[in-house]
Amino acid sequence: MNALTVTSQNAITGQTLTVSPYPSADSNPVVAMLGSKGVESRRKYSESLRTITALLTGREDAALRWESLQPAHVGMIRQALTERYSRSTVNRHIAALRSVMDVCWKMGYISHETYQLFHGETKSKTVSRSKYDTGRLVTGEEFAMLLGTCDGSPLGMRDAAMLSVMFYAGLRRSEVASLSVSQYNRPARLLVDVVGKGNKTRPVPIPVNARLAARLNAWVAVRGNEPGPLFSSIRRGGHITGQGLTSQAVYNVVSAHVAAAGLDSDIAAHDFRRTFITNALTASGNPVLVADIAGHSDPATTARYDRSGLESYRVFMEKL
Repeated sequence: MNALTVTSQNAITGQTLTVSPYPSADSNPVVAMLGSKGVESRRKYSESLRTITALLTGREDAALRWESLQPAHVGMIRQALTERYSRSTVNRHIAALRSVMDVCWKMGYISHETYQLFHGETKSKTVSRSKYDTGRLVTGEEFAMLLGTCDGSPLGMRDAAMLSVMFYAGLRRSEVASLSVSQYNRPARLLVDVVGKGNKTRPVPIPVNARLAARLNAWVAVRGNEPGPLFSSIRRGGHITGQGLTSQAVYNVVSAHVAAAGLDSDIAAHDFRRTFITNALTASGNPVLVADIAGHSDPATTARYDRSGLESYRVFMEKL
């Protein structure tokens, strides 16, 4: 059996995996699994499975036959996820994978022995909490280079606004993807009712001096004020659709602009959030306030994002 391999694009592929539609919805383990979940769990698990599918096949909409996975692949999937996402997001994606494999066993697609191996691999090695947050800061120069790859086309204007929301407002990828145009309150300079973890909502201020409002206004002028997602998908030729983006699509947008700018590939979408929180803590010195803006229920979580000490140490060492 061929092992899973990592391509130069950091996507995971496997020649032993089967990609073909299930004969019917009733025979699809994903349909059966999602049908047993609540509305919010269905949304999150669907997103997780699209992410894993994209890692395995290069396309998040590929018709992956989940029973073609092997227990040994779980560790490879986990490693690829860990390189891209936070601890809690990795654990959620693995939990979604475990749920699908549970249904595969119940539907008779895999043996009980294989199911037990899958269960052990997905259950026993969840990513543990570390003292410090991983990732890095995005410098002002790097951010300017990223914006420089956004042209005046509808796609470029959308991406410039999206990158700015992440850099200057610290939104998670899932929060960016879920924004609707009605949530942008231009007179109040607020993104209202941003839906974060635990389905909790919060207002997020739009900084006046960050040029974020200007980029949002420019994008909305092109997009129009019709109800729907704030950041719509765009077809070839610049046609703006009424369809929203997934969290994985937001990740792909960041990766594409990082590559276009010729920057280090270690810049991840979540690094924009780390940068925002670090800058906000440095400016305010108030972790409770920053936690509230960032959507953290515990300021201790916010403190783990603070990279100012590490950055100061790096600058100091470079001067020696």
